[in-house]
Amino acid sequence: MQKCFKAGSVEREQLRKNVLDNLARFDHPSIVKLIEVFEDEQNVYLVTEALKGDNIIENLWKQGAIHEGMAASVLQQVLAGVRYMHGKNLSHNQLNPTNIHHLNSGPQSTVKIIDSEKLGSDL
Repeated sequence: MQKCFKAGSVEREQLRKNVLDNLARFDHPSIVKLIEVFEDEQNVYLVTEALKGDNIIENLWKQGAIHEGMAASVLQQVLAGVRYMHGKNLSHNQLNPTNIHHLNSGPQSTVKIIDSEKLGSDL
């Protein structure tokens, strides 16, 4: 997975502060791993581990329904990631179902919290 940000913007400095300083230090199975960062004059590129599955909303639409055990597993994984972030005095500031993706295709895949440029230190 790759994400690109325009250089020279306020978002770039926010990205540098939040993501590069924090996400690079994260090592948790429920949080997407940052592999490398590239910059040029115009953009910042974040390379993360590949996520081949859908977000949990798309997965739900495809399945129609999920059983309680699967919902509990997803919730446990997300809360473990949130607990890890909070333990580092950070919050996700925009955690929603579209920012929770399955690592692989299939409903029983591990889930990962993504879009961590929304990290905040407001805890």
